Amino acid sequence: MACFKRKGFRSAWLVVTSVVALTQLACNENSRVADLSLVKAEELSSAALPAVDARGVESVEQMVYIDHSLSMAGFVGHPNSGFEEFVDSMPDVLPGCRLFVYGQSRGQGPSDSLARPAEFDRHIHEAAQYRLGFNPDDVLVNALASDERPVFSIIVTDGVESDSDGTINTRVVDGIRKWLSGGRTFAVLRMKSLFLGDFYSERARRMIGPVTAPSRPFYAFVFSPGLTEFNDLLTKLRKRIRDIQAIVFSPDSIRCSVRFPEQFDGFYDSKGSPTTAFYWQMLIRKSLDAPAEELSYRFDYEIAPDYPVKRLRLQLEVNLFRWEAKNFQSEGLRVDTSRDSTLITELTEERDGAVVNGFSIKPKPFLTKDFGSRNEFYSIGQLLKVVEIDDGIIEDSTRDDADAANAGKTYRFQELITTLVEVHTKEVVGPRICPRFYLTVANR
Repeated sequence: MACFKRKGFRSAWLVVTSVVALTQLACNENSRVADLSLVKAEELSSAALPAVDARGVESVEQMVYIDHSLSMAGFVGHPNSGFEEFVDSMPDVLPGCRLFVYGQSRGQGPSDSLARPAEFDRHIHEAAQYRLGFNPDDVLVNALASDERPVFSIIVTDGVESDSDGTINTRVVDGIRKWLSGGRTFAVLRMKSLFLGDFYSERARRMIGPVTAPSRPFYAFVFSPGLTEFNDLLTKLRKRIRDIQAIVFSPDSIRCSVRFPEQFDGFYDSKGSPTTAFYWQMLIRKSLDAPAEELSYRFDYEIAPDYPVKRLRLQLEVNLFRWEAKNFQSEGLRVDTSRDSTLITELTEERDGAVVNGFSIKPKPFLTKDFGSRNEFYSIGQLLKVVEIDDGIIEDSTRDDADAANAGKTYRFQELITTLVEVHTKEVVGPRICPRFYLTVANR
């Protein structure tokens, strides 16, 4: 019996020793996998660096450009109108700013001067001075975007974009994209004013006769090196001008916060911003397969009140890396949720006047069922898509400005703002605020 007991004791001791050894081996491997996961996350994140953030940059010079084309003449010369009030406010809200009038006559070549110096005097308030044939905004916008100096510029216009051929001017968007790519701020100030005079139809490419519009939109396109300087301008303007509305494209237009699930049996390790440029978590598969708390990651996107978006949609691209030769090797795209997906649940709410689009991501459905790989690494890319834009932008836009009844609207204004939002969310804000998120799963 004693031998039996001793034998039993020795067998139990061997079992315990083996379990401890195997556990230690697994722990060592998990530690190594975690380290290599972080290396992979750093490698993938460095290829998607965020846009330069120029929020704190101050301008060295301030410029104001007023569109002097025929389409603007109806705004001019009406005392106390919205247009006159805005122009008169410029020397006060931007002390020392330089004024230019811009536009071109028929027959002018591209080398001819587009903008000419002017003064804040009576000539700015004479409709007869506004006789230029068209307003090549794209040339001016691209010149502003190409200036490497931090210059604060305002373009005052009716928002009717055209070039000498009458085509829709996509180069305006290209210039604004270039400006925004440096992390700078672009804004559209929306105002309305009495319009009385000949009305130019962009769609018809001709004057359609005298029109009276008590409240026709006009705009100030603001190119600000930093967000703070723009906010200062807007504060001053709102003390003088009623009903001024701002559409602001800045690094702070959308903010994101992330909530990881609480630690549970399948949790091994994690890291997250701001100490790293990404979020990462490592899970143990066998614990996840047992009944456990639902695995869910929450991403909240807060939309600023002056950003022209009411609702966003989140899309995922999940790429899989399998464990081969003691490292993670790419196996390619596993999931693309550009179509409807049960992986994402939308939870939209309003907080302190700002819209918050919340998204719950549940990764279990896209985890592989193949245990042939000891470890798996998932790169979960996020892409923001615009679902709804501000109602006021839609109401101020028309596709038929040849009808005088639409003189209180702007030709294709909705299309312009929608395009700018798509550019901004995809190329500027998204890369900066969409969390780079990685998930490692150990299949043991």
